[in-house]
Amino acid sequence: MKAYFVDTNVLIDIMKIFTGDINPRTNRYYQNYRDFIDLIGNRDVEVLIVPTVLEEIKKGSYKDDSLTEIFIQRF
Repeated sequence: MKAYFVDTNVLIDIMKIFTGDINPRTNRYYQNYRDFIDLIGNRDVEVLIVPTVLEEIKKGSYKDDSLTEIFIQRF
């Protein structure tokens, strides 16, 4: 299994895909994110989150009702 470090913006965009808040026509990374989500779901890759990114997510959790934090805990 491969492991990837991800940035705060990647996690937020992935969460927006789950919630339908990203328009596939306007986000140039949409298909890449979809493919990445499939790899995560299939357990082909593992997402690694450094403490700095986790803190950024926690600080902004009020913006998305902590959905990104919940996503991190599940995966």
